[in-house]
Amino acid sequence: QIRERLGSLIYGVDEDTLEGAALQAASDQGWNLVAVETGLGGALTRRLANLQAENLLGVEAVELAENELPAFLKEIQEKYNTRTALGIAAFPEKRIAELVLITPDGAKARQLSFGGHPGLLPRWAVNLGLNWLRRVAKGER
Repeated sequence: QIRERLGSLIYGVDEDTLEGAALQAASDQGWNLVAVETGLGGALTRRLANLQAENLLGVEAVELAENELPAFLKEIQEKYNTRTALGIAAFPEKRIAELVLITPDGAKARQLSFGGHPGLLPRWAVNLGLNWLRRVAKGER
């Protein structure tokens, strides 16, 4: 009954993780992936580090300024020759997160305001980015 009401908001149970569900959804589409983080203090890298996902070809942590993520992510996608790339940037001083997702259907970008404590911004941004990847890979746009 819970699954019936919540549908795709549920990504797993018990030991399932959001990062595992996101990479599995990408794999189900035949997408290999590279990820880039900036301003997250390694939060995305740590979340992806323990996964044994064959479709994850790399994770790079770099320092970028606001609005530099889309162009840099495209370069990294080309460097790794991947079908998909996920970029997540956090700017705590401005309380914003930038998310960029490149898939075979094209590139999409979002800039989101964060109203909570700046120390929580990296976790929030990573969760949003991974869930966005999961939902797009499942065709939920």
